[in-house]
Amino acid sequence: FNACTRITDEGIRALTPLFRLSTLELINLPDLRANALDISLPQLARLSVLRCTQLSAIRGSFPALREVDVSFSNLDAAGLCELGRHCPRIETLHAEGLRLAVWAPELGSSFRNLQELSLN
Repeated sequence: FNACTRITDEGIRALTPLFRLSTLELINLPDLRANALDISLPQLARLSVLRCTQLSAIRGSFPALREVDVSFSNLDAAGLCELGRHCPRIETLHAEGLRLAVWAPELGSSFRNLQELSLN
């Protein structure tokens, strides 16, 4: 859904379950809100949510998720902790440009399988 700026939260929730997605990229969707990703995608292994400035949380069910890029979105430490708790298999996290004051201890405990972290 790269730069489909007219797609709505409801559109994403309606379309994504129709496919057996292993990768989902949501790029430059300034009006995307957290409930857009309140979905279940059991095969999803890679999720990119880039420059989605209204997105403050990712609450979906993604049990196979291993790689996440939330760079330049509006996630804070609480949103990242929630993501880590719901997606315990994440090994790679790209969170560049996020306004994280500190890498809080709870973030470390939320991402137990984390092998690669990019915060530049």
